[in-house]
Amino acid sequence: ATMAREAVLALLREAHETSDQKGKVEAYLKAIDAAIAGDPGAAEDAVVEDCTEVIKQVLSPDVSQWVSRDALQHFSAALPKLPGPARQRVAERTLDLVQPRAVNFEEQVALVREQLSALLEAQGEW
Repeated sequence: ATMAREAVLALLREAHETSDQKGKVEAYLKAIDAAIAGDPGAAEDAVVEDCTEVIKQVLSPDVSQWVSRDALQHFSAALPKLPGPARQRVAERTLDLVQPRAVNFEEQVALVREQLSALLEAQGEW
C-alpha cells in the first residue's frame, strides 16, 4: 500500500472511532486532504481509489448526515486540486455513490456536477 493510502486509512479509522461529531468531521477532512494530495508522483489510479474509499465511508449510513454534508462540502471544494483526468473519474464516482441520497446533499452534488461539466466542456464532450 502507498503511504497516502496508509494515512488515509488511519484517518478513516480515527473518524470511525471518534464519537464526537466535530472530531469526526475533522478526521474526515484530514482524510480527504490526504487522499487528494496523494503521494508525490502517485499513479492516477491510486489517487482515485483513495478518494473513492473516503467518499464511501463519508456516505456510510452510520455517519450522521451533518458530518457527511460537511465532509462532502470540503471534498467538492478540494476537487480542483486533482489533475483533470483524476478529477473527472473521482467526480463521476462521487456522483454515483451519492446518487441514492442526492436529495440530502443537493448543494454538494451541484458543486461536483458543475466541476464535471466544466471538465467535459473543456474536452468538448458536453
